[in-house]
Amino acid sequence: MERRARRPEPVVVNFLGHECLIRLHHYRINDRLALQLVDRRTRQSITFATVNFPDLDLKPGEVFIKDYAENEGLVRTLCEANVIEPPGPQTDHIWCPTCKLAVDVPQKFKEGAFLTRAPKELDRQMNPDITR
Repeated sequence: MERRARRPEPVVVNFLGHECLIRLHHYRINDRLALQLVDRRTRQSITFATVNFPDLDLKPGEVFIKDYAENEGLVRTLCEANVIEPPGPQTDHIWCPTCKLAVDVPQKFKEGAFLTRAPKELDRQMNPDITR
């Protein structure tokens, strides 16, 4: 019996009563990663999870998450879904912590593509004792 390779699955998060997919974008001014939550069923935009502070430094694999006003609770939601790691230092701007991505985002992606999780990442998420 031939075994089929499992395909990456879209990352799904629940936010503001919506089951959301995460679209990948770039900020045009500096090509940084932007994350947009869209309703899984209707594909309507719910919010942008990230903000761009061009004058502030970010390490590779880091983003600024907007976690205030209509986005309050978004850091917790993305941490629970293993999209980001718990926040690092807070910026001097309003509550937008620096967060390291917990998922692999390809260096090059088609604008508007959905964030996916590879099967090994899914296995590790479901069973953290797996080392490979």
